[in-house]
Amino acid sequence: MNTAAQQLTAGDQQLLRATALLCSLAGGAVAVALASDSQEKAAARLRTTGRKHPLLQSLLQRAPMFLLALLVAMCTVTPFFAPVVFSVSLFLLNCIFVWFGIRSAVGIFFVWRGSVSHSHTDWTAKLKQELQLGGSDQTGADHTGSESVGLSMTDASMLGNKGFKLIHVIVIPNYKEDFDSLVDSLSVLASHSMAVTSYKVCLAMEAAEEGSEEKAQRLIRMFKHRFHAMICTVHSLVPGETRGKSSNVRHAVMTLANMPDAVPAAELVTVMDADTCFTADYFECITYHATIADPVTRRSQMYFAPVVFDRNTHAVNAAIRMIDIAWSSALMTMSMPYYPVRLALSTYSIPMELAIGIGYWDVTPEGSTITLCKSLIASLTNSASFYNTAMGEDFHTTLKCYLATGGRLKTIPVFSPSSQCHVDASSFWKSLHDRWVQCCRHAWAILDFSYGLRMLLTKELPRLPESYFQEWAVDPATGRKVNLYKPKSISGTFTLIMLYYHLYETFIFPVHIMFSGVLVALCLPGGGPAFLLPLENWIWSILSGTSLTDLAPVHPLIQQTLALIDQMRIVFIIPLLSTFVFFELFHEWVAAKRWQMPGAAARFGKRSVLKAGSRKMVYVAEWTLYLGVPIFMACSLLWAMGRHLVTDQLVYVVAAKPVVRVPFDEDSDVHPGAESCVDAGEEGVPMVLKL
Repeated sequence: MNTAAQQLTAGDQQLLRATALLCSLAGGAVAVALASDSQEKAAARLRTTGRKHPLLQSLLQRAPMFLLALLVAMCTVTPFFAPVVFSVSLFLLNCIFVWFGIRSAVGIFFVWRGSVSHSHTDWTAKLKQELQLGGSDQTGADHTGSESVGLSMTDASMLGNKGFKLIHVIVIPNYKEDFDSLVDSLSVLASHSMAVTSYKVCLAMEAAEEGSEEKAQRLIRMFKHRFHAMICTVHSLVPGETRGKSSNVRHAVMTLANMPDAVPAAELVTVMDADTCFTADYFECITYHATIADPVTRRSQMYFAPVVFDRNTHAVNAAIRMIDIAWSSALMTMSMPYYPVRLALSTYSIPMELAIGIGYWDVTPEGSTITLCKSLIASLTNSASFYNTAMGEDFHTTLKCYLATGGRLKTIPVFSPSSQCHVDASSFWKSLHDRWVQCCRHAWAILDFSYGLRMLLTKELPRLPESYFQEWAVDPATGRKVNLYKPKSISGTFTLIMLYYHLYETFIFPVHIMFSGVLVALCLPGGGPAFLLPLENWIWSILSGTSLTDLAPVHPLIQQTLALIDQMRIVFIIPLLSTFVFFELFHEWVAAKRWQMPGAAARFGKRSVLKAGSRKMVYVAEWTLYLGVPIFMACSLLWAMGRHLVTDQLVYVVAAKPVVRVPFDEDSDVHPGAESCVDAGEEGVPMVLKL
């Protein structure tokens, strides 16, 4: 680059000054407004509108579309009068694109290798060995986030760990789910070696489903002897609640936490979909990590498993397969070792103490559906009604945990994938439509972007008290009360920075990279394929105010940036091909090879009735569709951005899944997943406990 190209033009300087001034004014206005606010005023607005800061929430809800408008302006106006700012911005966008591709390949590689290693690990034997050898080092090599204080305290804690018994509270929210699908999922869980001693299964039903309680009672009669406990909760939507998975899970977990026999310090809540199947080593692994951890770490860590769609692979079309592969691959990008942020998708496990500490699951992440004008009136007159909105339960809950812990949340990847089903409808177009509806429902979680910004500005979500990260006990040697575990000096600031980066990357970046690519290809001479050059020249002449015969030159730095981006796209082929290879190896291991290991059925439990096995060789050609999937997902995010200009309500629609037919006889002593069923149970008993 020459010296002139490296210098800011007058337009660049003016744009940077204007941006700094605008940010200062906006930040100052928000700071003054929050400083002049009072808890009484906020409480009054909360009672009348359901939100503490209705105007700020409405503005932030529309922030993604505002950022998109700025991007469009950057790609159409700034190349002519602020070329340096444009070049740097475009380069950074493409750096994020390449970084995502590299993370995808590396993440899937570690998931594949981690899955192989995980399947060969006897977690029960490893736990026994750890407890036997843990007298001198309670936490083993790398499982804790705090340090034991004092030899006597370490010994006392070790004795506590040896007597610690973890209960897995498995919450299965469902609404109009096929009965046989529930039987299949419960049969898989019931076949696990720890089911009778450690699984407390909660069937979280919805009152809106006719006959839901009777369906739950029927399932309890079938499986009550196969689990430590079974409970049925029936959730009724109350004013102000969001319809969907989050409100149902909140009601179920609150019910469980307030039961007389509840021991939050010894309970780990796993949330799973009705059609999800886990192998036994998932629960054995998280039992290992939770048991060897000290109490402070135990209540401050979550567990995530990758997602694999392997149950009905051969029954769906290529487009559905590739969309779901890309969706699950996005989760795996955060599975690299030591990666600071991991966000849940679909299935996860959270300590009961942490669930209670954060105030359980949210049911109204962004409050009401008041339009921008109505929000302005509401903020001045307190005259709005309490509405509700749709939300993403898994992503939002993880985000809330990170914010509530100040970034000190520890996330542990568990390389035992949760097995799920593709969307499956009666025809190609119906399946694609249903997948689009599901994708739009997932994209609605873009509200979490504004939620994260609002929590940053208002501190509305209280941090967990410092006592949450401490464990006090009386030292038997001195008789003094001491902090049993001294937290390691780890700052959560970097984690929170990465968290906000991922909010942008997940919800905003796909739309930005799509729009920037299209606009650069159309508006900049040389920015797209050669056949578009006449169109590029014509649009450039309009934007620059020059004629076609005397076009304004493109700034040298822009030309160099475009050439560099072309080289980056070529380099991107390497992680793209690596993603293809590693994912095929991962899927083959998870769907076929691990089940061929000696004693696989005894170690992993039974498989679902619905299983597909290895992918066909012809599926290799489908990877040509992989680059089109981000456009599909970006369009759903764009749709959500547009809808959020006028509303934050979404009609919750459940996508069609394959119908499972499980042969069973509920009056028989034998059924799938059960070796015996002595008692048929009593009608109308909402809870059956195995004592």
